[in-house]
Amino acid sequence: MLMRWCAPWLLYLAVSQVWAVEAEPQKLITSTVGDTSVQVSVLKAKSQSDDDKKIVTLTREGSQPITLRNFDFDVLYTDPDPTHAPNMIVVGRSGGANCCHTLHIISFAPSLHKQDIEAYNSDQFDMQEVAHGGPVLGFFDFSFAFWYHSFAGSPAPPVSLSWDAVQGRYVLNVAGMRKPAPSDVELEEDTQALLLEEVGTNDLWPPALLWRDMLTYIYSGNSASARTLMDTAWQPKWGEKQLFFTCFSQKLHAGWLWNYMDIGHLMKADGDFPKPISVPESCTQSAPERTPTSHI
Repeated sequence: MLMRWCAPWLLYLAVSQVWAVEAEPQKLITSTVGDTSVQVSVLKAKSQSDDDKKIVTLTREGSQPITLRNFDFDVLYTDPDPTHAPNMIVVGRSGGANCCHTLHIISFAPSLHKQDIEAYNSDQFDMQEVAHGGPVLGFFDFSFAFWYHSFAGSPAPPVSLSWDAVQGRYVLNVAGMRKPAPSDVELEEDTQALLLEEVGTNDLWPPALLWRDMLTYIYSGNSASARTLMDTAWQPKWGEKQLFFTCFSQKLHAGWLWNYMDIGHLMKADGDFPKPISVPESCTQSAPERTPTSHI
């Protein structure tokens, strides 16, 4: 049975904040999922500038225990049958604005083991039941958060993961992410929408809508369409197209999910957006400023 957000035993995690030094974690509750014991504890903060830490410890006979530490946890999924996998999906939250979430995929057999997937700023997780194995997981890749834009306007393409029973881990759900290539009419509509976007008069950089559309195409298996959109929509007022292309490609290949899930290879994007051999220093700085025009 799918369980979204908090499982009943995690409701006990809502404890009051007491700013005191604890020599040992304070046990809140012990429960079981199948033949695995789950203990939830809290480690009190040492000062008001720190946060309490929740500790989830899983133990099973014949296995090394698994210990998770974070600001808080939610259970997204449980399956108590040790002959199935995965058996639990837990999301840890670090607290604070805009960050961070980690998916812990836990399997009971042949011994306790886990897979950690960094979801960073994504705080919404979609799960779709399947006939066998863990649910299909959907969330957003925030690798481009704050890239030349505010967080609120940062593009975050959707990602889908499916359980691979042979590997015993979640992998990229290529079939679920791949979509038909956009038509010439759709690309022209995207181009016209970009021409209506305003950019700062002091910035030699395109609007965020450009790389939002490019990421949408890349993550749906249509990297060639992303290149076409960039080439056909580019405006001189946006600065050097090659510089943008290099910085964008570098940012793609620096993404945690891009590397861990081998997105570039599996979505056939590496050919259109190869990893740059060298990266200009300006790629790590703010958008280049436009040189003032002299009226003399």
